[in-house]
Amino acid sequence: MLNMRAILFALWLAIVPSLCHAVGPESETLDSNPDWRQANFDVSQGRFREALALLHRLRQAEPQSADVAGQIGFVYRKLGVMDASKRFYDAALALDRHHLASLSYQGQWFLETGDVASARVNLDTLAGLCGACSAWRELNQALSARLSR
Repeated sequence: MLNMRAILFALWLAIVPSLCHAVGPESETLDSNPDWRQANFDVSQGRFREALALLHRLRQAEPQSADVAGQIGFVYRKLGVMDASKRFYDAALALDRHHLASLSYQGQWFLETGDVASARVNLDTLAGLCGACSAWRELNQALSARLSR
C-alpha cells in the first residue's frame, strides 16, 4: 500500500510546476536545486518553518527569482504573517509581473485580508495571461468560496 505522504508529495510535484510561471533557465536551475525541492516537499507536508529557512537561503543565492520570492510569500501567508507575505508577493511580482503563482497567491492574500476587489483584479489578470489555468482555477475557487459565505 502506498504511503499517503508519498501520494501527497507526488500530487504536490504535479501541481506546483503548473502554478509557477517559471520557464527557462530559472526553472531549470531551481528544479535541480536540492534546497528548492526540499522546501517544496516541506511545504507539501505543512512544515512551513523548515521550508522558510531553506527558502530564505535560496533567496540569498537567487535574489532575482520570482519563484523563490513568491514561495516565501506563500509560506508566510500559511504561517499567518501577512505583512511579510505581502512584501514577498510584491517582490515576486516586481521581478515578474506575469508570475502566475504569485498572482494567484496574492489574490488569495487579498481575500484573506478582505480585499475582494483586488482579488478580482488578479483573477482577471490571470484569465488574460493563462485562461483557465490552474493558477486561475485556484484563485477562482477561493473567490467563489469567499463570496458564498
